[in-house]
Amino acid sequence: MTSLLRWSLVGALLFGLACGGEEEASEPEDTVENAEAEAEEEEPAEEPVAEPTAEEVPIPEDFEEEAEESITAENYGDALDAIEAELEDAAEE
Repeated sequence: MTSLLRWSLVGALLFGLACGGEEEASEPEDTVENAEAEAEEEEPAEEPVAEPTAEEVPIPEDFEEEAEESITAENYGDALDAIEAELEDAAEE
């Protein structure tokens, strides 16, 4: 009887060890590599914006001649209002 009880306990212990291990994950574990891969798939890469060259950036000297011809003492207020409105429109975009 002692032998039967001992073998039963050994069998139950071995069965428990064999079946009671770690549970299998049905989904892959969340890792840094998986998160980075998912982020790359979700967000398309943004194209780099080229910095404007010195020739493309307007400077005051570009407008000086035109301003001297078109802005007078009588219409400087209207011209200033038009320039400010243009700058506000450009800032909103």
